[in-house]
Amino acid sequence: INGGTGQSNVFTNGDLLIGNGTGGTLNRNKIVGTAPITVTNGAGTITIGATGIGSGNVVGPASATQYELARFSSATGLAIDGSSWNANGGDLWGVAGYNTMTYGYVWIPSGTGTPSTPAQYTALSGRAPMYFDRSTNQLFIFNESVPGWKSVTLT
Repeated sequence: INGGTGQSNVFTNGDLLIGNGTGGTLNRNKIVGTAPITVTNGAGTITIGATGIGSGNVVGPASATQYELARFSSATGLAIDGSSWNANGGDLWGVAGYNTMTYGYVWIPSGTGTPSTPAQYTALSGRAPMYFDRSTNQLFIFNESVPGWKSVTLT
């Protein structure tokens, strides 16, 4: 009467028979999604979908420039266009600056007080983090060789 499954023939949409290693039996169950994965159980069908950020599209715009860093939409995760910043051979550069520009500046972290030792200074050797203390007008650059911060006071 149960077709050898041990289950009654009363199923609801999306029910599947899943093997159970304990006793070599079959159990009835559904596939359940957790965001961003969705599962829709229909009459004789199961539809699995995904929504949200991270669709996997990493194709750049057709007008991309060689070495240009891509910008991604924070809403969709898709590449949207170039950033006006470029990287090649370890060099990073932006647009040519001029004294009346309103965009194109390099921004570094700032706050008040002397910065703490960067946690990753050994892992990121060969690089120098910077920080600006607004209360004392000091520009700090970390020297991994010492290790420690070196500063200059700006007037």
